[in-house]
Amino acid sequence: MVEGRRSFPGSAAALRLGAGVFGIFLVGRALHASLSRRAALEVVLGPRFSLLGVGLVASLVLLLAWSWRELRARDEATTTASLLRWGWVAVVIVWGGFLFLVDPYQRLWLELALGLAPGLACAALLGARRWPRFLRGVEFALFSLAIAAPGLELGLRSWAAMRPSPMLARVGAGPAELVERFRLEPGELRLGYPANSRGFYDEEPVRGRGGEEPRIVVIGDSFSVGMVPHAWHYTTVCEELLAARVENLGAMGIGPPEYLHLLVEEALPLEPDLVVVALFVGNDLDVFDSLVDLPDPALRSWFQRDQVLLHVLPARMARLRAEGRRLAEDARSRAPVPGRLDRQEALRTYPWLGDPSLEEGSLSPEAFIDLELERALTLCAQEPPSLDLCQEVLLAARRAAGEIPLRVLLIPDEFQVEDALWADLGARAGRPLERDRPQRLLIAWLEREGFGYLDLLPILRGVDVLADGSRHLYHRHDTHFNARGNEVAGRALAAFLGAEVEALRAE
Repeated sequence: MVEGRRSFPGSAAALRLGAGVFGIFLVGRALHASLSRRAALEVVLGPRFSLLGVGLVASLVLLLAWSWRELRARDEATTTASLLRWGWVAVVIVWGGFLFLVDPYQRLWLELALGLAPGLACAALLGARRWPRFLRGVEFALFSLAIAAPGLELGLRSWAAMRPSPMLARVGAGPAELVERFRLEPGELRLGYPANSRGFYDEEPVRGRGGEEPRIVVIGDSFSVGMVPHAWHYTTVCEELLAARVENLGAMGIGPPEYLHLLVEEALPLEPDLVVVALFVGNDLDVFDSLVDLPDPALRSWFQRDQVLLHVLPARMARLRAEGRRLAEDARSRAPVPGRLDRQEALRTYPWLGDPSLEEGSLSPEAFIDLELERALTLCAQEPPSLDLCQEVLLAARRAAGEIPLRVLLIPDEFQVEDALWADLGARAGRPLERDRPQRLLIAWLEREGFGYLDLLPILRGVDVLADGSRHLYHRHDTHFNARGNEVAGRALAAFLGAEVEALRAE
């Protein structure tokens, strides 16, 4: 061996060579992606596109400079440990920057970000030769943080798997966006009743028990929003019969994935004693989950902000503290809200509440039949398309609820209750239909998994028909409960929850 020259083991030299080649691959891939999509990126980034190009070119130059130094080095070549440490620091910096700057995850942005990582690592490695003492301390500090951050994320995920908690649930941004889009506007007047500050068709929520009053939260879709005045809504009926607080959370046009979001973000922070998820079998078993079949699921779980617990947990804790302060202030300053109709006023304003025959249809008869026939064919001629998704959501909801009991309310479609409508659909279907198929499949699964549930189907079918032979529990040509249907559903829910509520009072 020539004196003054250090000899490297073959494996160490191979590692440096491999690192250089891999770095060139990453930078080259990023440069190719930026040039091939230049027109689109210039529109999105504007002047920042030039900065991106400069950054990628600088990354390539730094990488080539480091590689050249390694080839020519005689006595101060990069140690394997330093290479691995700075490489890992660069990856974690890219990860943190990506989470901060990019949302939602897209593969193109990740390719561009990874093209900058070799430059960061090589800048540090080249600087370590010029300022060894200073960068040795920086290296130690950054590497410690680079180990701690992913380690803490893995620890949180492991804890969430072993001890499910709403604070550590990862529900995704898709359902959140849908809820925000379809919830009512705060103060929006609906049948003589204004939506509360959270956009729900109910009074202002109160966190925790008010005295000894048990608290129940019901989560649902447009059945929660309701098509009747608030005093007639099934959650209000249930609340009056139980003499317990029943919080009603729901938005139109949502489904099981959004119920999970509402549970984690809206319901559980209220510290309820009991949660009820109201499933409308008419369309909750035929929904699209925006998070299913997305590309790169493994990368997305680390590079999409709403999937990373290091982001989710602090944001959720801050929101919870702010929500607690707001609810406390609302409780102190609560006053009667003008514009609310009590039962008698609502009955005078909307005569159809007492006499369903006075109601006009929301849809034309043809459109209503087409809608119900489509649902019947989807649910009763085959296995419901998103039955598995619904089951996965309920399991995730129960895990998130932890020790808080979670119950399921099954709301049937109108064709399952009104015999004349079912006969009409059967004649039009052109294939065999099993009227109770959704409930049969769901109930078998709920019982197997140990869920408490209330099936409204036999209860609604047990209601006496009126003079025209129909039960008139749904709005005319609408598929949502009318006042009569809400009354039956509210009484049934109160009877279902009665024993649990009494047990809560006794605690």
